[in-house]
Amino acid sequence: MKKTTFGLLVLSVLVISSCKKNTTSNSWSFKGTTYGQTTCVGAAGQLTAASANPASTLIATFVSGLPTTGGTYTVVSNPVAANQVSLEILVTSTGDDYLSNRGSVTLSVSGGKVSLSGSNINMANTVASDTTALNVNINQTQ
Repeated sequence: MKKTTFGLLVLSVLVISSCKKNTTSNSWSFKGTTYGQTTCVGAAGQLTAASANPASTLIATFVSGLPTTGGTYTVVSNPVAANQVSLEILVTSTGDDYLSNRGSVTLSVSGGKVSLSGSNINMANTVASDTTALNVNINQTQ
């Protein structure tokens, strides 16, 4: 019984530490709001990061699958070259959808997982004529 209790205690500490790390150091911000990453999944040429509070999703799309090497990538609205990426932000509370149209990000790859960071990336609302700067630092968790 003591071993089971101790094992559950250790597991709880690990889970809490893991969640805390994801929500405090990995985030994106724009329009005065910071969105803390809770998950970041890489699949089918996309890196999709989610935030729970406030609810939002950031999607990075690459032209030919997830990168296997790091470097500087040009941010565009529709990637057609291997060194290009598009970014999209969906804000759940407002229904707003922002797409990237210029800037650059730095990518690193470690253990097969992609990290992306950049600042002052120009984002435009797809409905209203509203533009804003994005700062981002996300790390693939799955």
